[in-house]
Amino acid sequence: HGDRCSRQHHKPPFSQTMIVQHMYQNPASQIAAAGGDPSQLDPKKVQEEFDDFYEEVYDELAKYGEIEELNICENLGDHMVGNVYAKFGDEEATDAALKALFGRFYAGRPLVCEFSPVTDFREARCRQYDEAVCTRGGYCNFMHIRTPSRSLRRDLEKRYKKKWRKAREKREREERGEDVSSSDDEKEDKKSRRRRDDDDDGEAEGGGDDKKRSRSRSRSREKKRSRSREKKRSRSR
Repeated sequence: HGDRCSRQHHKPPFSQTMIVQHMYQNPASQIAAAGGDPSQLDPKKVQEEFDDFYEEVYDELAKYGEIEELNICENLGDHMVGNVYAKFGDEEATDAALKALFGRFYAGRPLVCEFSPVTDFREARCRQYDEAVCTRGGYCNFMHIRTPSRSLRRDLEKRYKKKWRKAREKREREERGEDVSSSDDEKEDKKSRRRRDDDDDGEAEGGGDDKKRSRSRSRSREKKRSRSREKKRSRSR
């Protein structure tokens, strides 16, 4: 019920989870507000645009720490529409992200961020919606969480999993009082350079066709997403 709710809602001074209110511009909500029929939307196009948004937000928030969950509400109620919830591995990362986003804009609108008391999304999400049987529709007061495509989830996991694992291991060594020098990072950089050199040699010998095609597809996908983001920004101005 938003600000009209009669219950007292606890706003924590610290949390692993932050909320960015109404950040996702749900196309169904926009069409409904204009008196149109949301069922006429092209599901494939909606999913592609959502994936672009999800990846952009994930990449930005990943700068501040390990993301355990990134959940985006598809609800249509005024107090829940477009809400973005990010749960980090620790409160320090959440605090860093919150401070970094303060005063910033997205799609021409200011970002409204705060700590959220929600840390267990299994209790907050609508199980009936997950099973496609929710009778309350978009105005349900439990979270209707829209999920990105499987290919994007795999791509993001591959992109960040190793980096976050190393950060955890380094932090654990520091907590145990072990010497954490930069030599480990230098060794990893050398390994990465050797792998790149090997890849280049393989391509020079004609054995890197698959990698070339994969990189070409990645570049094409990134260009498409960049064009989509530019269109959104131009529409917002």
